[in-house]
Amino acid sequence: MKVQDPKRVHPPFDIPAGAWQFYKSQGYTNADEVVTEPLVTVTWRVQKGRFIGDYEAPPLITYSTSNGLKGYCESQHGTAHKSIKVYIPGQRPETCPSHVGEEYTKLFAEWAAKSKRRKPSVVEHVSPNAGGKPSWAGVATSPWAAALEYREKNK
Repeated sequence: MKVQDPKRVHPPFDIPAGAWQFYKSQGYTNADEVVTEPLVTVTWRVQKGRFIGDYEAPPLITYSTSNGLKGYCESQHGTAHKSIKVYIPGQRPETCPSHVGEEYTKLFAEWAAKSKRRKPSVVEHVSPNAGGKPSWAGVATSPWAAALEYREKNK
Protein backbone atom coordinates (compact mmCIF):
# COMPACT_ATOMS: atom_id res chain seq x y z
CA MET A 1 0.00 0.00 0.00
CA LYS A 2 1.27 3.51 -0.81
CA VAL A 3 0.70 6.45 1.52
CA GLN A 4 1.13 10.17 1.09
CA ASP A 5 2.35 12.51 3.83
CA PRO A 6 -0.15 15.15 5.09
CA LYS A 7 1.70 18.15 3.60
CA ARG A 8 2.36 16.34 0.28
CA VAL A 9 6.02 17.32 0.41
CA HIS A 10 7.42 13.87 -0.38
CA PRO A 11 6.29 11.40 -3.05
CA PRO A 12 4.05 8.49 -1.97
CA PHE A 13 5.90 5.52 -0.45
CA ASP A 14 5.13 1.87 0.37
CA ILE A 15 4.35 0.70 3.91
CA PRO A 16 3.95 -2.78 5.41
CA ALA A 17 0.41 -4.22 5.40
CA GLY A 18 -0.30 -3.89 9.18
CA ALA A 19 1.02 -0.33 9.60
CA TRP A 20 -1.87 1.53 7.92
CA GLN A 21 -3.71 2.37 11.17
CA PHE A 22 -0.58 4.00 12.61
CA TYR A 23 0.02 6.12 9.49
CA LYS A 24 -3.68 7.01 9.23
CA SER A 25 -3.66 8.35 12.81
CA GLN A 26 -0.66 10.54 11.88
CA GLY A 27 -2.65 12.20 9.00
CA TYR A 28 -1.27 10.20 6.08
CA THR A 29 -3.61 9.41 3.20
CA ASN A 30 -3.93 6.36 0.99
CA ALA A 31 -2.27 7.23 -2.35
CA ASP A 32 -3.87 4.24 -4.07
CA GLU A 33 -7.36 5.73 -3.76
CA VAL A 34 -8.24 7.92 -6.69
CA VAL A 35 -9.60 11.18 -5.40
CA THR A 36 -11.84 12.87 -7.92
CA GLU A 37 -13.00 16.39 -7.51
CA PRO A 38 -16.74 16.85 -7.70
CA LEU A 39 -17.99 17.91 -11.11
CA VAL A 40 -19.26 21.42 -11.46
CA THR A 41 -22.99 21.38 -12.14
CA VAL A 42 -24.88 23.98 -14.17
CA THR A 43 -28.40 25.15 -13.41
CA TRP A 44 -30.33 26.61 -16.37
CA ARG A 45 -33.33 28.99 -16.32
CA VAL A 46 -35.42 30.87 -18.86
CA GLN A 47 -37.05 34.18 -18.05
CA LYS A 48 -39.00 36.90 -19.80
CA GLY A 49 -37.11 40.01 -20.82
CA ARG A 50 -37.17 43.10 -18.65
CA PHE A 51 -39.30 46.13 -19.42
CA ILE A 52 -37.64 49.40 -20.38
CA GLY A 53 -40.41 51.95 -20.46
CA ASP A 54 -43.01 50.45 -22.78
CA TYR A 55 -40.48 48.21 -24.57
CA GLU A 56 -40.11 44.57 -23.55
CA ALA A 57 -36.67 43.06 -24.12
CA PRO A 58 -36.46 39.55 -25.63
CA PRO A 59 -36.45 36.57 -23.27
CA LEU A 60 -33.13 35.35 -21.94
CA ILE A 61 -31.46 32.20 -20.73
CA THR A 62 -29.56 32.40 -17.45
CA TYR A 63 -27.17 29.90 -15.91
CA SER A 64 -25.53 29.40 -12.55
CA THR A 65 -22.75 26.94 -11.79
CA SER A 66 -21.94 25.25 -8.51
CA ASN A 67 -18.53 26.97 -8.49
CA GLY A 68 -20.12 30.45 -8.50
CA LEU A 69 -20.02 31.36 -12.20
CA LYS A 70 -23.18 33.10 -13.46
CA GLY A 71 -24.24 34.52 -16.79
CA TYR A 72 -26.97 34.98 -19.37
CA CYS A 73 -27.61 35.08 -23.11
CA GLU A 74 -30.31 36.86 -25.10
CA SER A 75 -30.95 37.20 -28.79
CA GLN A 76 -33.08 39.35 -31.09
CA HIS A 77 -33.32 36.42 -33.52
CA GLY A 78 -34.32 33.61 -31.12
CA THR A 79 -31.03 31.69 -31.23
CA ALA A 80 -29.80 32.14 -27.66
CA HIS A 81 -30.49 28.49 -26.81
CA LYS A 82 -28.23 27.38 -29.68
CA SER A 83 -25.34 29.76 -29.07
CA ILE A 84 -24.91 29.73 -25.27
CA LYS A 85 -22.00 27.71 -23.85
CA VAL A 86 -20.61 27.58 -20.34
CA TYR A 87 -16.86 26.98 -20.17
CA ILE A 88 -15.72 25.25 -16.97
CA PRO A 89 -12.00 24.55 -16.49
CA GLY A 90 -11.26 20.83 -16.67
CA GLN A 91 -14.65 19.94 -18.16
CA ARG A 92 -16.28 19.95 -21.55
CA PRO A 93 -18.30 23.08 -22.37
CA GLU A 94 -21.90 22.81 -21.19
CA THR A 95 -24.63 23.70 -23.68
CA CYS A 96 -28.27 24.50 -23.14
CA PRO A 97 -30.42 21.41 -22.46
CA SER A 98 -33.25 20.66 -24.88
CA HIS A 99 -36.09 21.21 -22.39
CA VAL A 100 -34.76 24.70 -21.60
CA GLY A 101 -34.42 25.38 -25.34
CA GLU A 102 -38.06 24.43 -25.91
CA GLU A 103 -39.20 26.72 -23.11
CA TYR A 104 -37.08 29.53 -24.56
CA THR A 105 -38.53 29.13 -28.07
CA LYS A 106 -42.07 29.34 -26.63
CA LEU A 107 -41.25 32.56 -24.78
CA PHE A 108 -39.48 33.98 -27.82
CA ALA A 109 -42.44 33.24 -30.10
CA GLU A 110 -44.71 34.99 -27.59
CA TRP A 111 -42.36 37.99 -27.45
CA ALA A 112 -42.00 38.15 -31.25
CA ALA A 113 -45.78 38.15 -31.72
CA LYS A 114 -46.12 41.13 -29.38
CA SER A 115 -43.23 43.14 -30.74
CA LYS A 116 -44.02 43.18 -34.46
CA ARG A 117 -43.38 46.64 -35.76
CA ARG A 118 -46.02 47.90 -38.14
CA LYS A 119 -44.94 50.28 -40.86
CA PRO A 120 -47.04 53.39 -41.20
CA SER A 121 -49.47 53.19 -44.12
CA VAL A 122 -48.36 56.50 -45.61
CA VAL A 123 -44.67 57.23 -45.81
CA GLU A 124 -43.45 60.71 -46.69
CA HIS A 125 -40.45 60.93 -48.96
CA VAL A 126 -38.53 64.18 -49.00
CA SER A 127 -36.50 64.64 -52.10
CA PRO A 128 -33.29 66.69 -52.07
CA ASN A 129 -34.46 68.23 -55.35
CA ALA A 130 -37.91 69.31 -54.21
CA GLY A 131 -39.63 71.49 -56.80
CA GLY A 132 -36.96 70.78 -59.45
CA LYS A 133 -34.30 72.79 -57.59
CA PRO A 134 -31.63 71.46 -55.21
CA SER A 135 -32.34 72.07 -51.54
CA TRP A 136 -29.34 74.37 -51.28
CA ALA A 137 -30.36 76.58 -54.22
CA GLY A 138 -29.79 80.26 -53.57
CA VAL A 139 -26.77 79.67 -51.33
CA ALA A 140 -23.45 81.10 -52.55
CA THR A 141 -21.62 77.74 -52.47
CA SER A 142 -22.62 74.12 -52.31
CA PRO A 143 -22.62 72.56 -48.81
CA TRP A 144 -20.31 69.84 -50.17
CA ALA A 145 -17.71 72.42 -51.20
CA ALA A 146 -17.71 74.18 -47.81
CA ALA A 147 -14.66 72.29 -46.56
CA LEU A 148 -12.48 73.06 -49.61
CA GLU A 149 -9.62 75.55 -49.54
CA TYR A 150 -8.88 77.69 -52.53
CA ARG A 151 -5.31 78.88 -52.99
CA GLU A 152 -4.00 81.33 -55.46
CA LYS A 153 -1.40 80.14 -57.94
CA ASN A 154 2.13 81.54 -57.56
CA LYS A 155 2.65 84.36 -60.02
